[in-house]
Amino acid sequence: MDFYISKFKEPIDAINKINELFDIELSKLDDTFVIVFDMNFVRPFPLCYIAHGIKEFLAIARKRRPDITFKVRYTPSQSGFSYASNMGFFKFISKFIDIGRPPGELSGSQNYLPIKLESFSEKKRIKGIFLEDGAVAELTAKELSNVLVHDNNELKNLYNYLLRELIRNIPEHSNSDIVGYAAQYWPSWRLSEICVFDEGRGIFDSLKSNSIHAEYIESDQEALEYALAPGISECFAPGGENLDKSEWANSGYGLYFISEICKQLKGSLLIISGASYIYQKPNGQRLYGDAYFKGTIVRISLPSTVEFNVEQMLNDIRRNAETIAKSMDNTYHSASMSSSMVKVK
Repeated sequence: MDFYISKFKEPIDAINKINELFDIELSKLDDTFVIVFDMNFVRPFPLCYIAHGIKEFLAIARKRRPDITFKVRYTPSQSGFSYASNMGFFKFISKFIDIGRPPGELSGSQNYLPIKLESFSEKKRIKGIFLEDGAVAELTAKELSNVLVHDNNELKNLYNYLLRELIRNIPEHSNSDIVGYAAQYWPSWRLSEICVFDEGRGIFDSLKSNSIHAEYIESDQEALEYALAPGISECFAPGGENLDKSEWANSGYGLYFISEICKQLKGSLLIISGASYIYQKPNGQRLYGDAYFKGTIVRISLPSTVEFNVEQMLNDIRRNAETIAKSMDNTYHSASMSSSMVKVK
């Protein structure tokens, strides 16, 4: 059987293509299964998502049908093929695919970051074993934003914030030591795409680990909805007051801030965890659907054409977020300093 994958541009197309892959009945497959890649134009999120999906599908298929031979077919002359090879796409699927570079081998350039898998514990060993996870996330965020933003300090501060919040969520919520990421900036479009992911326990299992949230969260989609609301955290305890007063306290505001930033700057946000996704379009409209991802993956796409003041924007978002949180049950009523980045005025 030949299975064609050509959806390397639009995020929902990539999700639907992996859904098709997992819908295949393994019992009806021939002895040879060929994945055919059509790679005229590719972007970071589809590369990460499709590679992860194929990797998971192969792991399941080999257990159920060890008699099947898996092969790949591609056209080296296509414009997206060399890009995907250098981004680490094929080696992320399997180290046994003899195409291109492994994730993290290339350092990237001023405009792109290849797929990389980075260990928090290893970075602590290198940078300082007493660093908190939030501080480690900030180090990585600064490294990434320096590549994606060249001469706009407001945008650089914003990227530092966005990336730090996404990355520090991983050790706090996923029980994973590994963060994966990839990114691209297109100067002619003045547009960037960032993808951050982990292969941990997922948002549903994270929130359900708190018995308070377990009472009303019943699906991956509900978990995503609550994760995007202000003040929802697996660390919540009755009383609504966060007893952790440290700079890196987990207050459950990070994803809400990120979704509001994307809305105000006319960017898009996609978050997938487990079997569901929420895709927030540039106009703020949200789409919902089924997906396959072991862990959590987030895609942010932002234009660099909108003028803004990052401190003022985050202060405004914080005030609105805390007002919403106070009207809800089982929420922290105040955002931590790290989640708002700036002091409330």
